[in-house]
Amino acid sequence: MGFTVLAVSYTPLLFRILYDYATPAKTFSKMITDAAFISFAWLIVSGFRQGYLRSLFTPNMLGKVHNTLGLVAAYLVILHPMAVSMLYKDWTVVLPFISGYGLLVALGSISLLLLVLTVIASHIIRKKYYEIWNLLHYLNYVFFVMIFIHGLVSLPLRTPTGIYYIFLFSFCTVAMLTKFFFDLKWLSFKSRIIDNRKVADNIYNITFAVKPTLLRMWEPGQYVMLGVSRMGDNHPMSLSRINEDSAEVTFKVVGNFTRVLSHLKKDNHMFITGAYGTLYKVVKDTTAPLVFIAGGIGITPFRSIISHELENYPDREIHLFFCAKDESSFAFNEDFMQLAVTHKNFHYLEVCEATAGYLTIKTLQQHLTEFSNKQFFICGPDAMREALMEQLEDVGVSKDDIAYEEFGY
Repeated sequence: MGFTVLAVSYTPLLFRILYDYATPAKTFSKMITDAAFISFAWLIVSGFRQGYLRSLFTPNMLGKVHNTLGLVAAYLVILHPMAVSMLYKDWTVVLPFISGYGLLVALGSISLLLLVLTVIASHIIRKKYYEIWNLLHYLNYVFFVMIFIHGLVSLPLRTPTGIYYIFLFSFCTVAMLTKFFFDLKWLSFKSRIIDNRKVADNIYNITFAVKPTLLRMWEPGQYVMLGVSRMGDNHPMSLSRINEDSAEVTFKVVGNFTRVLSHLKKDNHMFITGAYGTLYKVVKDTTAPLVFIAGGIGITPFRSIISHELENYPDREIHLFFCAKDESSFAFNEDFMQLAVTHKNFHYLEVCEATAGYLTIKTLQQHLTEFSNKQFFICGPDAMREALMEQLEDVGVSKDDIAYEEFGY
């Protein structure tokens, strides 16, 4: 459904041919501009990864769509001045305030240069400097407005293309304002910390108060956006458990934000928005046995799902393969071992990389009698996830039977 909507959103490119056709070269150049603007619009909307978008795309796909559209928009923005330069045989068009084409053209040149720098910077700093990477996303809003204004150079607003531009710009303005209010935590609720404890080496678990009326709308496997101050950054945190009047998040200390979280005390407060995510929909939509493969802190969303399923559907067959670098890195290890004792259909295996090496398909083959008619879930470091997905496909597991969560805190 999501890709159908995405494809339909690009059909107004045909308006250039039907209502604004000039020469083939000029029309093609304008269509590149239109495609860049539409891609940027999708980039902005998909950046706010909640609500209706989560019903259009699978849990694993929305992030990929967002990242891909970012690259597509960047390439198209770069391709547009190249096409214009070739059309008019004037390469100074890409130089702001030097080409002599006026302010509107200069805005396009400036947005091009800044966009290239932002894309490069984002890929370099994302892992190490999340706060800076997050702030860079606000520049996309500026680029979007600049591209819209730049498009007025050759855009009759009363044409179908012009009307579509205005519609997209209005829609994205609403999305940008919503994201702005979201980041200011105007859509958040203030939650009291009930407990903050260390559950493994460098891994902490926070229990925070939530109204039962709100908890009834949350599902296991979802995540919340969490902040420690009204004006600070929001960070995605997977729910590791949902209780009657509280919920839990589990995280690894990997930077300044998580370091601050690890030092919060009982009765301190956090700002929570959510919950979001549709991973549990995969669980609800199948009656097949569930196989969870977690690496390190990737156990977080699976803990909430497994706890919920065993409490409500104790006869369901569930397998959990949990790997970590050493014995001190297994969060909730004793809890899972106890669940395996009290629930005959829950099978738990811990894989310590320090002594047993990496978790591979051979390990799974030793403990699973068959791979067909099972739903697999993977959450862990990128290298682990990609390797296991390839190995599972090699033994006949369909891609549709493999769900995964992006690895984070």
